[in-house]
Amino acid sequence: MSEQEISFTNIDYIQKIHFPPFVDSIEHQMILSAQLTSIIQDINENPDVRIVVIEGNQISFNFQTNNLPSPQTEKEMEERQIAQLIANIKCPTIMLCSGSIVAQGFEICLSTDIRICSSNTVFQMPQLYWNQLPWDGGTQRLSRLIGIPKSLDLMLTGRNMNAEEAIQSGLVHQMTEPNKLETTGIELAKQMSEYAPIAMQYTKEAILNGYELPLNAALTLELDFNVLLHSTHDRLEGINSFLEKRAPDFQGS
Repeated sequence: MSEQEISFTNIDYIQKIHFPPFVDSIEHQMILSAQLTSIIQDINENPDVRIVVIEGNQISFNFQTNNLPSPQTEKEMEERQIAQLIANIKCPTIMLCSGSIVAQGFEICLSTDIRICSSNTVFQMPQLYWNQLPWDGGTQRLSRLIGIPKSLDLMLTGRNMNAEEAIQSGLVHQMTEPNKLETTGIELAKQMSEYAPIAMQYTKEAILNGYELPLNAALTLELDFNVLLHSTHDRLEGINSFLEKRAPDFQGS
C-alpha cells in the first residue's frame, strides 16, 4: 500500500486508521475519500470493531493547502469530504493528534469523539489566508465544541492554538508527551473495548443526536435507547456478571 493512501490495522476489537501526512491535489483528496468510504462501511458492518483509533503523521496533518481550491459544487464537496465520513462511524472514535493539525486535518479531528494530543501539537484554521473558509464541517463543529467566541477568534485570525490552550478550551481531552501518544491512545481504546459495544453506540448516538433536540424529545430518545438495550444478550450478560461477581463477556448482540 502506498504511503499516500490510508492504512489500517486491527488490534483485538480496535481498528486503527492511519492517514498520510499531506494531500497535495484534489484527485488525492477524492481517492482518500473513496477509500475511507469503503473502510467505514466495513467498520459499521463489523461487530468485532468496537473502537476506532485515528492518527496522522507525527509532523503534519494537513489536508488542504493554499494550492487546493475549495469545492465548487455540492457533488465535488461530497467527493472530497473526509470529516463527515469519520462522523458517520457508529462506534466511538479516538483521534491521536501530533505536530501541525491544519485546515481539513483540523476538521477531521473535530469529527471524532475523543481527542488526545501530544505536547507539541499545534492546531490552525488558516483558510482565510487562502481566500477560503472551512468546508468540511469546521465552522459548525468547532463552535459546538469550544463555543462561538473562541471559534471566531481562531478562524478570523487564523492563529495557532497550542496543546495547552486546546486542553483548557475543551477541544482536547488529554495531553501527553509525543513518545507516549500512541500508547496512551491504545490503552484507552483497549479499556473502552471491554464495555458493552451496543450500549456505547447508543450512548454516542443519544448525546450527539439529542444535543440538537428540545430537552423533552432528547429525554425520550434516551429512554428509547434504554428500552432497546433490554432486548440484547449483553444486557443479560451484564446482570449475570454482576450477580456472579465476575468480569462481563460482552458479545455485541
